[in-house]
Amino acid sequence: MLKGASFTVTGLDPQGSRELFFQHRDKKLGKVVTVRGNAVQPVTVKLEPCGTVKGRLVDERGDAVPGVRVILSEDDSPGYAMAQTDDLGRFQIVLFAGQNYSWGGPRQLSKELGTVQVGAGLVRDLGDLAQKQQIRRPKIPEPSPEVKR
Repeated sequence: MLKGASFTVTGLDPQGSRELFFQHRDKKLGKVVTVRGNAVQPVTVKLEPCGTVKGRLVDERGDAVPGVRVILSEDDSPGYAMAQTDDLGRFQIVLFAGQNYSWGGPRQLSKELGTVQVGAGLVRDLGDLAQKQQIRRPKIPEPSPEVKR
């Protein structure tokens, strides 16, 4: 958390760049800025409204799936946002506007959803997302060969 309006970024590679994430959680504002190591002028960051993605995780019968951690990872970056489904299977995640996020929740949904993106101040409702049940069949031991007497 910053105490003032300015700060110095250290450890930048003069030939490279780094993404910096700025967020005011209480006001749901944020911005992702790429800073170049050889920049001469200071960088000014203006926060903008974040977007929100929401949905409901259900099983194949349409029943809520509570207590599942839903993670959206920002593509090409270490950034991510996370929520846990409530008793009704609902989740809501605040995201940086205009950034691409990949689904990091139950694996079988990642191919169906692909990349998620929201605009500044907008809500994207993914609706009901069906989590296919992983059926684990018990391993039946092979019968032992019969011994002839």
